[in-house]
Amino acid sequence: MRWALLLVGLLVWGCGSDDANGAGGSGAASGGGGTSGSGGTSGSGGASGSGGTSGSGGVAGSGGTSTIAHGEQLSLSDVGPAGLGVTELEKTAVNDERISTWPTDGLPSWIPDAPYVYDDNPQNHGGVVPAGGMDIDGFQIPGGSWVVQFRDFGSDSIIVSGNNDGTSPDLPGVVFRGCRWRGAITAPGFLNVYANSNTKIWILYSDAGGLGASDADYNEIPFKLSDSTTDSVYYRNYISYTTTAIQPGSLGPQIIENYIEKITYYYDGQPPPGESTGKHLNGVSLNGGQTNALILRNKILLQNPDDAGRTVDQTDCIYFKQEPGTFPGTGKNVDGSMGYAVKDNYIGGGAYSVYAGWDSSEGAPAPGSVKNMVLSGNRITTQWWPKGGALGAIAKEPPWGTDGNEKTENTFAESGQPW
Repeated sequence: MRWALLLVGLLVWGCGSDDANGAGGSGAASGGGGTSGSGGTSGSGGASGSGGTSGSGGVAGSGGTSTIAHGEQLSLSDVGPAGLGVTELEKTAVNDERISTWPTDGLPSWIPDAPYVYDDNPQNHGGVVPAGGMDIDGFQIPGGSWVVQFRDFGSDSIIVSGNNDGTSPDLPGVVFRGCRWRGAITAPGFLNVYANSNTKIWILYSDAGGLGASDADYNEIPFKLSDSTTDSVYYRNYISYTTTAIQPGSLGPQIIENYIEKITYYYDGQPPPGESTGKHLNGVSLNGGQTNALILRNKILLQNPDDAGRTVDQTDCIYFKQEPGTFPGTGKNVDGSMGYAVKDNYIGGGAYSVYAGWDSSEGAPAPGSVKNMVLSGNRITTQWWPKGGALGAIAKEPPWGTDGNEKTENTFAESGQPW
């Protein structure tokens, strides 16, 4: 049965399309809602304000949650498993099982060997997407993809090797929906994606990070993908207590409506045990080589001080830096735009809140090394620093008005003045 489902999905792989990301969203089945108990993200907060989406390429909310127009509207009730009405997840040990189509691996025991049914019932732990694909939270997921749902993996890391550099059957993708990872971990984080996995990862309505701000809880990064053959989507996740939240190494990541806060300066800038350098602090970090990206309607906050009282005056909320790859802007996003759309985010803190890519660890950036960088509608809060960040709002700006680079309607949240 297990391999029959996989083969059916593989036969119809060509039938599935890329993520829909329509402005209208999808409207998931209401589902059962979570029972009481441990789980969901901390804090409270009502549903965020309504309103149509702005910016391009984003989904407009689903699974019974509200639609938002700007990252400033995101509340804790909109993200993570709580955004789907689920508070209790099933604690699950990975047991060295991996996401792989190698014959001796097969479907992990924590993915049901059955067609996936799209709902928010906390007892529904996933399955295999049926032939023809399906819409999940506004994203078109191809047939044969594996869905992992409402699992609490603790601090366990999961290996993803996909088709193992083409030596096993293709795996169209894997969806982690309403899952949790919490605990101490170092790079690459909770998903260890091997080189040449040739798949795609969706992380939707999940909760990740450390357990607190003490050095004993040191969490370097929840999600760092270095495989250039595996693309990734991050939607409506809650991430906290870490040094860097999301670092996609993929070619065209989508980072949409995530709530990232409590970025933590573990060890107060000193190297953690077993490491040689202190940590830089980042919300979302792109280090070059991506041909396009969507960073839309997120809330990313580097509070000062952190929850342990350490001064947080570095580094950024959104980070584009050529380390060493450039930002050619030649890729097409799912909405048809080219390059990098950074729109309608609510951010604040760091040394600068935004690094815009005109920077290289290899020396002075070459002319044309940043193209189609579009910053629009982003708001920076001054609640910690008068300039948004300790040193300012934005650094390493490319030549605006050339090579498709645009910077428009970006303001400070409190004053409405442009930055």
